[in-house]
Amino acid sequence: MPDPLTITAAITLAGKCINGVTKAVNSGRELESAMGHISRWFECVSDINAAENRAKNPSIFQKVTAAKSVEKEAFDALIAKRKMAEQRKTLYELITYSWGKDAWIELVQMEKEIRAERKKQIHARQEFKQKIADFIAIILFVIFFLGFIIGFVWLFQQGGSSE
Repeated sequence: MPDPLTITAAITLAGKCINGVTKAVNSGRELESAMGHISRWFECVSDINAAENRAKNPSIFQKVTAAKSVEKEAFDALIAKRKMAEQRKTLYELITYSWGKDAWIELVQMEKEIRAERKKQIHARQEFKQKIADFIAIILFVIFFLGFIIGFVWLFQQGGSSE
């Protein structure tokens, strides 16, 4: 299940970034002065997409413990996607107004490249950590189960040999 605080924080930060870009452009400053806001917005989009992917592919432990929150996860993902679409439209308008449509096309291409690189680095690490946690949980369950069986057999032998 995606962490609702993470998604909420990412949506909030993304909104602040778009507002910062809009204020910069509306006050007559060049779009270049707002590039920090734009790059942070793309990071928020990436974080939201990663949270959505984790929700679509939950770990074994999450499937067992959080099975009843499917509707909430779907609703949160829908809200996040709608807000990101609105903000993306605003960003498109600001960039095409300031630099033209070619700049937007170039930005979208760069976004794809950065997303692929980030996926390799950050999100792959998160997936690896989740797999390690799942592996540990499975190992602990197997040890517990084997201990239970061995204890049951031992008790059975103790009860059977006293006669």
